[in-house]
Formats: sequence, C-alpha cells, structure tokens
Amino acid sequence: MRMQKSSRRMGVFGVVGLEVEQRSAFTLVELLVVIAIVTTLIALLLPSLLRGREAARQVQCLSNMRQIGMAWQLYASDNRGYTVPAGYALLSSGQVAADSWASILLDGHYLTAPTVNSMSDPISTKASVLRCPSGAYDQIYVRDAVGSGPFSRTDSRGAQPTRSQLRGALPKQLFVDCWYYVNAISGDLTNCVWSQWPYRRLPKDTIYTIDYSLTKATQIPQASRMVLITDGVFMNGAFNEFRIHLSHGYGGSLSTNLLLTDGHAESARGDQIPGNDWSLTGVRAYPDYMWRMDE
Repeated sequence: MRMQKSSRRMGVFGVVGLEVEQRSAFTLVELLVVIAIVTTLIALLLPSLLRGREAARQVQCLSNMRQIGMAWQLYASDNRGYTVPAGYALLSSGQVAADSWASILLDGHYLTAPTVNSMSDPISTKASVLRCPSGAYDQIYVRDAVGSGPFSRTDSRGAQPTRSQLRGALPKQLFVDCWYYVNAISGDLTNCVWSQWPYRRLPKDTIYTIDYSLTKATQIPQASRMVLITDGVFMNGAFNEFRIHLSHGYGGSLSTNLLLTDGHAESARGDQIPGNDWSLTGVRAYPDYMWRMDE
C-alpha cells in the first residue's frame, strides 16, 4: 500500500501552496490478505463463543431444575409425603394425559410459568422455569403419535415442549409447555413393572383394575442417585429411550441435565443413560444413576 506523499512550495511570504499526491486505494492482493486474516480470526473465535453460549444455557437449565426440585419437595411436604403424580389420564378419552406434573405444580402454586389458552396456540416466548434454554421452539411435541419420534437422542423433536392442561383452571382453558422428561411410566411396559418406578402417571394403564397408588418420598432409595427429571419429552423411556434428549454441549461432547430426587442437579453424558433395555439388568449396566426402585 503506497503512502501518501506531500510537498510544499515556498514563496516570498512563506508557504503559498500544498501539493498533495493522492494515495491509491487498496490493491486486490491487500484486500484478499485482510479478508483471509478476518476469516481466520472468526474460525478461531467462533467455537469458543459457541461453547461459552452453550455453557451459559446449561447453567440456566440446571438452575431451572433446582427450582423444580424445591417445588417437588414442597408438594410432598403438603401432601403427606407423596410424590407429585407424573400426570393424569382421562379414562373417558382413552389414555390421553389431561395434565402433567408441571401443570399440577402450577395448579398448586408451587411453580409459576407462562400459560396459553389452547392446544393450538403458539409457544409462549416468556421466560419459564419449565423451559430448557437449549430446547426447540418450532412446535409442540405430539406424544405417542405414530412416527412422531424422536428417533435419536439428538433428534430435535426430543427438545420440543410437551403441552398439558391445568385442570385446576377449569372451566377456563389454560395450558402449559414443559421441556423436561420425567422418570416415570404410565403402566406395565416390557420388563418394567409400574410399581418399580419411583414416579407414575395416574391411574395405571390397565383394562383390569384402576390403580392410583403413589410412592412416598421416604420410600425412594438413594435419593441422591435416583433420577427425577432430565432434558427431553414426556415420560416412558422404556417405550422410547430417545425421549431423553442430549440438549447440551458442543461438537462431539453432548450431555443431558438431570434433577435427582434429593433436589440437586448435574450433567450426565449420553453413555451414562440406559438405552433400549430398561429391565433391571439393563439399567444396572449404567451404575452412575438409578432409575428404578428395585435397583
């Protein structure tokens, strides 16, 4: 790049003129060098920026879970030690969840979160303790629908919210969105007996008897290892293990956040979570955490 040159012409009374040679613009080579430098800096800094942003989201998600854990414990304290139902089924409409643990906690004023007025309303953009910051916001998860997925632990459908109704608000229609999976089952599944799970939807899915039994918090063994909620959708991981979602991390290092029954929250790698075998033998192969009462 050529420097600007100037010259002065002297007269009787001093400087009478200033002649300036105009500097030429950047050459093509100089412009390409600048672009290459900027591109290199972006390539070096972008991964660090993305990791920093994801770390902040993960911390916020863990904070949400701790608040949910406090609400769960307050509910048990007010209800003779019984745990929050994972949800309720409307027997008159098949096994369709009328509400969930999230809407039950909102109904009891143990948590606050934004609500919407119908199943077809768009997802609220307001801050919510039930919202994972790394969650998806494109549409509501349609649970148990044929072909609805998710089909892997990184499938974006596993990061969608589940919408449930607040029964305590009836006849007014109110619904709440929740981005977390609960370690519960709705009935006897393959190698999984309803009574072996710490959290349950009521009543038990069965055509023979109606069972509304719940677990007391004091009956749950090793509360510091027993999983309560994770990132993901709905429940029944034994039906679809991909409902537990790896929502956090960057690149090849992905994880899910866990809320344990004692109220503390932490992150877990994908290889610490059971796959498609939720039998007693299957979950014991993942000893870092507990998922069943009989482990």
